[in-house]
Amino acid sequence: MGSKSDSCTRTDRRTSTGYLYEWRAAKGFLVLFLALFSSPSFAQSLNLEDVLRLSVESHPELEGADADVAIARANRARTRASYGPSLKAAASVQVWNDAIEMNLAEGIPPLPEPSNEYEALISGFLNSGTVSIRDQVTWDASLTITQPLSPLWDVYLAAQVRELDESIAKTQNDALTRRIQKDAVVAYWRVVQAKKSLEVAEASVAELESQASRLQTLVELGAAQNVDKLRLDVALAAAKKSVFEAEANVSLSLSALSVAMGRASMPGLDVAAIEPSEMLAPETDINTLVDEALRNREELKSLEQNIQQADLGVGLERANYYPDVVALAQAKHAQGQGLAGENTFFVGAAMEWTFFEWGRTSRAVDAAEATSIKVKAARTQAQHQIGLQIRKAWFDYVAAQKGYEVAGVAATQAEEAYRVETERFEAGQTAATDLLSAQTALTEARNNRDAAFYQALVHRSELIWALGRPLTRKNLVEGSLR
Repeated sequence: MGSKSDSCTRTDRRTSTGYLYEWRAAKGFLVLFLALFSSPSFAQSLNLEDVLRLSVESHPELEGADADVAIARANRARTRASYGPSLKAAASVQVWNDAIEMNLAEGIPPLPEPSNEYEALISGFLNSGTVSIRDQVTWDASLTITQPLSPLWDVYLAAQVRELDESIAKTQNDALTRRIQKDAVVAYWRVVQAKKSLEVAEASVAELESQASRLQTLVELGAAQNVDKLRLDVALAAAKKSVFEAEANVSLSLSALSVAMGRASMPGLDVAAIEPSEMLAPETDINTLVDEALRNREELKSLEQNIQQADLGVGLERANYYPDVVALAQAKHAQGQGLAGENTFFVGAAMEWTFFEWGRTSRAVDAAEATSIKVKAARTQAQHQIGLQIRKAWFDYVAAQKGYEVAGVAATQAEEAYRVETERFEAGQTAATDLLSAQTALTEARNNRDAAFYQALVHRSELIWALGRPLTRKNLVEGSLR
């Protein structure tokens, strides 16, 4: 019995083990299936080039801008269609209360026998009986072709306006693309800065924990006071709190980057760090950069095209001073209309001229000319605003670049001061408060250095965007501004 029981137990164990392996295999296949067919995630870190590319791949604002281009293109094609003739078909049917007929011989006394051909013709016509003037049911169908002649000039001007509409839509699309990329790059720098701050906070916690461990040993040996250990514990708690805040800032910055790239969320999103390095001073002058921006900016290109549209609008309003002349031809078939011919055809021309309407056309011309003046004034103001924008971005970048140099020197000095205080503390030559002060100064100096570096990159990105230059890694990070 014991042997049989042991055999059954072994069989049950093997069965249970088999079920366990089958469950683990099924679970593995399920995880693999979800990984392959679930929503995509960004497990790998994105670098600057990835951010520039992904930000314009499926951004909602760009989809709307693409729709504006499609609308402008369709309107241009619709306007150009007015160059050619139009073909119009029409048909109608009428049911009258009764037909109209006339008996030509009614009420006329009998005529004598005709003596010549003329009298015979009259006699035959009067004796022809009842003549139908209109049937009770009549209908007709016509086909009319109309070709504008003098309005062709209006069509030409309108087509020019529509072509400018399409060009403006494309220019605005380009401007929107660059603005979205700039916002994504700035969000990217914020994430990198937040991650660097987290690294500094974590390093501070690690150093404080190491110092706390050493101090605990000294307290146990009687070589240090417990109050120093308590002070170090308080500083360690504050440092851990800074880590929690830095982690929250990283998560928030990643969410902001997702939105900047046109997505509500990007599971597993992470970015590749760019370590602080040398930040070179600009090698050009501000006036040269202002001139470059005035040549490159899409806003000014759009305003130039708006000015052309306004001038064309003046021409369109002035065209109303002149008559409209069109050529037309019509073929018509009619039934039940008595003496009217069944099939008719004509070719002709028509003119329409509104030569007086109490100054309405002249006022419209005045309004169009004022619109042109207004757009030109807007261009001048935009030039001034862009110049101010360049100067602000320039001064912000120069100040950040110089601030980064100063912050770098301060961080080096703080590191040396902390090293000295650490050696003195370990030798028992200084109190824990002095070490904590040096630690706090070092953490602050590192954060200031990193913040200055990434803030300089933010201002450089804004300056590159304001200049109208391509947003590439070379322009955004590498070398100095020229």
